[in-house]
Amino acid sequence: MAAAVATAINKVTSVSASLVRFGHGIKCYPDVQNFQRPEKQMTLYLKESCPFSRKVREAFSELDLDATIKPCPIEGTRFRPELKSIGGKEQVPFLIVIAFHPIC
Repeated sequence: MAAAVATAINKVTSVSASLVRFGHGIKCYPDVQNFQRPEKQMTLYLKESCPFSRKVREAFSELDLDATIKPCPIEGTRFRPELKSIGGKEQVPFLIVIAFHPIC
Protein backbone atom coordinates (compact mmCIF):
# COMPACT_ATOMS: atom_id res chain seq x y z
CA MET A 1 0.00 0.00 0.00
CA ALA A 2 2.79 2.42 0.93
CA ALA A 3 4.62 1.71 -2.34
CA ALA A 4 1.45 2.49 -4.33
CA VAL A 5 1.03 5.79 -2.49
CA ALA A 6 4.68 6.70 -3.09
CA THR A 7 4.33 5.88 -6.81
CA ALA A 8 1.20 8.03 -7.07
CA ILE A 9 2.93 10.93 -5.31
CA ASN A 10 5.94 10.63 -7.65
CA LYS A 11 3.68 10.72 -10.70
CA VAL A 12 1.71 13.73 -9.46
CA THR A 13 4.85 15.68 -8.61
CA SER A 14 6.41 14.79 -11.97
CA VAL A 15 3.40 16.05 -13.92
CA SER A 16 3.21 19.15 -11.73
CA ALA A 17 6.88 19.94 -12.34
CA SER A 18 6.34 19.64 -16.10
CA LEU A 19 3.38 22.01 -15.97
CA VAL A 20 5.25 24.54 -13.83
CA ARG A 21 8.23 24.55 -16.22
CA PHE A 22 5.94 25.45 -19.15
CA GLY A 23 6.96 22.64 -21.47
CA HIS A 24 10.74 22.84 -21.24
CA GLY A 25 12.33 19.83 -22.91
CA ILE A 26 9.44 19.26 -25.33
CA LYS A 27 11.14 20.59 -28.45
CA CYS A 28 14.67 21.23 -29.74
CA TYR A 29 16.35 24.55 -30.34
CA PRO A 30 16.15 25.61 -34.02
CA ASP A 31 19.92 25.63 -34.63
CA VAL A 32 20.68 22.43 -32.70
CA GLN A 33 22.50 20.86 -35.70
CA ASN A 34 25.29 23.46 -35.30
CA PHE A 35 26.15 22.34 -31.75
CA GLN A 36 29.27 20.33 -31.01
CA ARG A 37 28.44 16.64 -30.55
CA PRO A 38 30.22 14.07 -28.42
CA GLU A 39 32.28 11.63 -30.46
CA LYS A 40 31.22 8.69 -28.26
CA GLN A 41 28.00 7.85 -26.50
CA MET A 42 27.33 9.60 -23.18
CA THR A 43 26.01 7.76 -20.15
CA LEU A 44 23.58 9.42 -17.75
CA TYR A 45 22.68 8.03 -14.34
CA LEU A 46 19.51 9.58 -12.97
CA LYS A 47 16.50 9.20 -10.72
CA GLU A 48 13.06 9.92 -12.20
CA SER A 49 11.80 11.85 -9.18
CA CYS A 50 14.94 14.01 -8.85
CA PRO A 51 14.39 17.65 -9.94
CA PHE A 52 18.04 17.97 -11.01
CA SER A 53 17.77 14.83 -13.15
CA ARG A 54 14.66 16.35 -14.73
CA LYS A 55 16.58 19.48 -15.73
CA VAL A 56 19.33 17.37 -17.31
CA ARG A 57 16.75 15.32 -19.26
CA GLU A 58 15.10 18.55 -20.46
CA ALA A 59 18.46 19.95 -21.59
CA PHE A 60 19.22 16.73 -23.47
CA SER A 61 15.86 16.99 -25.23
CA GLU A 62 16.28 20.66 -26.09
CA LEU A 63 19.79 20.06 -27.45
CA ASP A 64 18.76 16.84 -29.23
CA LEU A 65 21.52 14.85 -27.52
CA ASP A 66 21.63 11.08 -27.18
CA ALA A 67 22.75 9.23 -24.08
CA THR A 68 22.51 5.83 -22.51
CA ILE A 69 20.12 6.36 -19.60
CA LYS A 70 20.70 4.28 -16.49
CA PRO A 71 17.88 4.78 -13.97
CA CYS A 72 18.92 4.60 -10.32
CA PRO A 73 15.86 4.49 -8.06
CA ILE A 74 16.51 4.64 -4.32
CA GLU A 75 16.14 0.90 -3.78
CA GLY A 76 17.57 0.04 -7.21
CA THR A 77 20.13 -2.74 -7.45
CA ARG A 78 20.79 -2.75 -11.20
CA PHE A 79 22.78 0.48 -11.79
CA ARG A 80 23.28 1.98 -8.31
CA PRO A 81 26.33 -0.21 -7.44
CA GLU A 82 27.85 0.70 -10.81
CA LEU A 83 27.23 4.40 -10.13
CA LYS A 84 28.85 4.16 -6.71
CA SER A 85 31.93 2.38 -8.08
CA ILE A 86 32.39 4.99 -10.83
CA GLY A 87 31.43 8.17 -8.98
CA GLY A 88 32.34 7.26 -5.42
CA LYS A 89 28.81 7.92 -4.18
CA GLU A 90 25.23 7.37 -5.30
CA GLN A 91 24.49 10.98 -6.23
CA VAL A 92 22.42 11.74 -9.34
CA PRO A 93 22.39 13.09 -11.96
CA PHE A 94 25.80 11.77 -12.99
CA LEU A 95 26.95 12.21 -16.59
CA ILE A 96 29.87 10.44 -18.24
CA VAL A 97 31.25 12.04 -21.40
CA ILE A 98 34.20 10.26 -23.00
CA ALA A 99 35.44 12.63 -25.73
CA PHE A 100 34.41 15.46 -28.06
CA HIS A 101 35.04 15.75 -31.77
CA PRO A 102 36.10 19.33 -32.61
CA ILE A 103 34.05 21.13 -35.26
CA CYS A 104 36.66 23.67 -36.39
